[in-house]
Amino acid sequence: MNDNIIEQLLGKPYFVIDFLPCQVPEGSPGRFFGIENYMLSSSYGSELRQKFLNIVLKLNCYYSLTLYDWSEKRETVSPDPQTISEQITANDHLTYVITGSCETLISIGPDETHITVYTSDDRIRQLTAQLALSEGLFVWEP
Repeated sequence: MNDNIIEQLLGKPYFVIDFLPCQVPEGSPGRFFGIENYMLSSSYGSELRQKFLNIVLKLNCYYSLTLYDWSEKRETVSPDPQTISEQITANDHLTYVITGSCETLISIGPDETHITVYTSDDRIRQLTAQLALSEGLFVWEP
């Protein structure tokens, strides 16, 4: 896989799966970054990674996936569940999960409390949103 494919997928419409129900407005008087850092350094950070993993594993029941490790420029086509788990829960590098049949890219960055799903496929949008809700997460569009 080359970077051009990823760049094309990053140009698709996208939505966010997050622990918050909507984007925090710029200039908000709240303490978003402090809260985010606290959550990531507490047990909630690993719980959140597990929720991200659960979404991807469930999605893999319906679609063939390719994992792409951005830092190592390495892809794993049709990875087994253990490989998916190890890469997503490692939380030390940017991981892209790509579904070839519907041209979808799921970006899971290190130390982030959200994932971003780039797709124009309505079926996968609906399914991924349902999976996110089943994990107690919110789905919103910026």
